[in-house]
Amino acid sequence: MGDAASTAAGSAEPRVIGRYVVYREIASGGMASVWLARQRGDGGFSRVVAAKQLFPQFAKDPEFVTMFRDEARLVARIRHPNVIPTLDVAAEGDELVLVMEYVVGESLSRLLGAARRRGEPVDPAIAVTVMTHVLEGLHAAHQATNEHGVPLDIVHRDVSPQNVIVGADGIARVFDFGVAKAAGRLQQTTEAGQIKGKVIYMPPEQIFGESVDRRSDIWAASVVLWEMLAGRPLFADVAQAIRFHAETNEVEVPSGSAEVAALAPVLRRGLARQPDERFATAREMSVALEKAVRPASARRVGQWVQTLARETLRKRAAYVEEIEAKPSLPTQRATPSDTPAPLASGVVEAPPTAPTLALMSAVPAPSSTGRWRMLVALGLLVTAVIAGMVYVSGQAARDTADRGVASDANVAMTSLPSPTSSALSNASASPPDVAPPVSAPPASSPRPNAKRTRPTAPAGSEQRPLAASPSASAEDPLDPGSRK
Repeated sequence: MGDAASTAAGSAEPRVIGRYVVYREIASGGMASVWLARQRGDGGFSRVVAAKQLFPQFAKDPEFVTMFRDEARLVARIRHPNVIPTLDVAAEGDELVLVMEYVVGESLSRLLGAARRRGEPVDPAIAVTVMTHVLEGLHAAHQATNEHGVPLDIVHRDVSPQNVIVGADGIARVFDFGVAKAAGRLQQTTEAGQIKGKVIYMPPEQIFGESVDRRSDIWAASVVLWEMLAGRPLFADVAQAIRFHAETNEVEVPSGSAEVAALAPVLRRGLARQPDERFATAREMSVALEKAVRPASARRVGQWVQTLARETLRKRAAYVEEIEAKPSLPTQRATPSDTPAPLASGVVEAPPTAPTLALMSAVPAPSSTGRWRMLVALGLLVTAVIAGMVYVSGQAARDTADRGVASDANVAMTSLPSPTSSALSNASASPPDVAPPVSAPPASSPRPNAKRTRPTAPAGSEQRPLAASPSASAEDPLDPGSRK
């Protein structure tokens, strides 16, 4: 990732992409830029992150979008302190960002540029520390596997000072696997006749379109080490690099102090034209560097970074402080009205039920601070009303049952003749205006095969009406459906 004006877009309005609020651009490259962003979470959680975003002209190209997502998938499989981890991928409309851990530090490219402007060579011990970190990160990438333990055979293919961050903590980290080669990538990053990456750091086999493997990254790392020790790039431009490789020349190692001379054999092997003559793994080269020159401590490397990038780090620290002091911004679009909304306490408010809505329509809207209290009171009120309805219905049913039993008993008793009444009935007839008592069997035990007929009374006689069930005809004041 190349240099960019740190104040660019400093006055622009922050943008919300998924859970992230994007603020300031801090670096820019060929296809994407890196921004300071803030992740928002529940319970007031927040953290400052780095958001890598494709340029608009690439964000609409399906090939670049697929390659961008592939990068996130690959880096997620690499777990090592010398590789900047990818935390998330967020999208909002046409905007797509790859969220990375924010490292307080500076790119190795800018640090080397600052050292050249100051006329200060890089201490070989510091160079060894930085490059052993880079090689360990590359080794972790080369060894990465998928979720089933199958090797991914990742080759970075763009190892360069621009893609190394040296932190103020003295730890160097590799990033930007955008053009990495790996098994199972959804999008092949290189087609026939295409070269992706920085040519001046490429090995001969990559420039001429031959197959590459982890030893190609070892060549590129050796070129970066050569630049740190010599104080200038190995090749001035692309044309010189291509001409050099076409003429099959051998790289001359830089000369200088005793420590630089001690590193010469390691450089020669790392820059061998034939891959078989290089170190077999990045870790093997890392061990060789540590044996040749004792590495500097992380504290010394951190002080070196602070000295060369003091002003840049101070500005970025001010940016981070400014971002963290800003009030909360929405991290997603407004939710529909029927979606549960979080309360101030973090509890999710459930959608009101139909009885609650009916009661709420007659109650003035409460203030925001008393909203939850009102909902609790309404819920209790609805519960009490429903309980009362159940109790009244149950009591009515019990009363009905009791009256039905008493009525059946009275009818049965009047239908049984006593000795006195039987004798009187034989002596004289009943008055014509009195209807004989009707004997009805209980409804629960009808006589088998008996034909039911309704008894008729003589004209002008009175017939006792049967008691009606209150649950069938009485109007229930608590049941709106009973009113017609």
